[in-house]
Amino acid sequence: MTDLSSPPAPANGNGNGNGNGKRRIHKRHLAVAAAIVLLVGGSWGMQRHLYNATHVTTDDAQVGADIYPVSARISGYVRRVLVQTNERVHAGQLLAEVDPTDYQVALEQAQAALAQASSAAGAAGGTVSVTRESTAAGLQQAIAGQAAAAAAEQASERQRDSAAEQISVARAEERAAAAAVEAARRQIIAAEAAHTSAVAKAKEAHATAGRVARLLAEGAVSAQQRDQAEAADVTAQSAVESAQAQLEAAQAGLQQAQSKQQQAHVAVHQAEQRLAAAAAAVAQAEAGVRQAQSAVLLAKAGTGQTGVRRAEAGTATQRIAEARARLHQAQLNLGYTRIVAPTDGVVAQKNVEPGQFVSPGTPLMAVVADRSAYLEANFKETQLADIRPGDRATFRIDAYPGTVFRGHVRSLSPGTGAVFSLLPPENASGNFTKVVQRVPVRIQVDGRPDRVLRAGMSAVVTVETRPR
Repeated sequence: MTDLSSPPAPANGNGNGNGNGKRRIHKRHLAVAAAIVLLVGGSWGMQRHLYNATHVTTDDAQVGADIYPVSARISGYVRRVLVQTNERVHAGQLLAEVDPTDYQVALEQAQAALAQASSAAGAAGGTVSVTRESTAAGLQQAIAGQAAAAAAEQASERQRDSAAEQISVARAEERAAAAAVEAARRQIIAAEAAHTSAVAKAKEAHATAGRVARLLAEGAVSAQQRDQAEAADVTAQSAVESAQAQLEAAQAGLQQAQSKQQQAHVAVHQAEQRLAAAAAAVAQAEAGVRQAQSAVLLAKAGTGQTGVRRAEAGTATQRIAEARARLHQAQLNLGYTRIVAPTDGVVAQKNVEPGQFVSPGTPLMAVVADRSAYLEANFKETQLADIRPGDRATFRIDAYPGTVFRGHVRSLSPGTGAVFSLLPPENASGNFTKVVQRVPVRIQVDGRPDRVLRAGMSAVVTVETRPR
């Protein structure tokens, strides 16, 4: 009989061995693949680590360029504009012209002024010899003038002394008037106090009379008491009227005293004016005496007046120099009517048209210089540890994918971008949130790139650093 509980015998004795062998081979392949992946990944990771240790990258970068503003240096109407936006120009090329008519006229006036100054200088030189000859004749006139000036000085001094006496008297009267005003004010204060007291008493007496009258009607007081209260009321009213009269008299006295004080003040002012006029006359007379003495000395010396004429001739020569300077300025202004390109480049931001009126400093256009492109890369402050001027750099422009440009670090900004912003952060006030700052780094382009780098283009910059 066949044992149905026993498994059937395999047809081939090697079946189990082949299955186990395939599994072992598959495991070996997986192990080899895993080892290769780990090796490649580790190699890539090591290379990336070494690369990151010597390279820093940022995509916060833009292309910059030297932009030369073109402005008017004189005022006037624009006659013509010879360029258009995005047009290429060369250094010294005429861009626009301001109407030169007024400046041509100013130039001609300056030329005429120079000729006039030259003529005046020649005439001043001729007067030197004439003055020398007339010195002798002027000596006698100077002596006579000196005597007349001395007599005028004595008369002016007498007038000054008289005016000084008058002002002393006027000031004494003014002080007396001021004292009278002060006394009148004190009287007014006393009268006001008496009037106030009388009014208070009159009110009290009137109130008492009314109260007594009511009590009499009730039979609480006698008629005699009412008569006494009414008499006291009449007396108090009379006292008020008397105090009012005294107050008005005191006020009238104050007005009279103030009027006298004002008159005294006017008298002092008039006396001071007379004294000032007399003093001015004395000073003028003294100046006349000194002038006469100077004239005598000048006439006696003979050479003094000649020296003055020589000084005038020197002044005329200086006027020639001034006229030449004004002529030079007029020539410059005429030249400023021609607005030329400051450098080779491309015109941008043109905002001037013929017929427009411009003033000094009015922006007309800008010229973006050729071959002046650079990059402004904003690196994080945590990336700056090893960046130094001169480090090599590479960058890619978004407009030219696949093209790598080369350059080097030219300089680092002295501060972060936030420091130089319009509204710098105030971390000392309010809540503080720490934010990694960025520092502008200037990248100079090496050589002359085949592609055009336009200002404002976005870029990705990588700097090769040397660990310190």
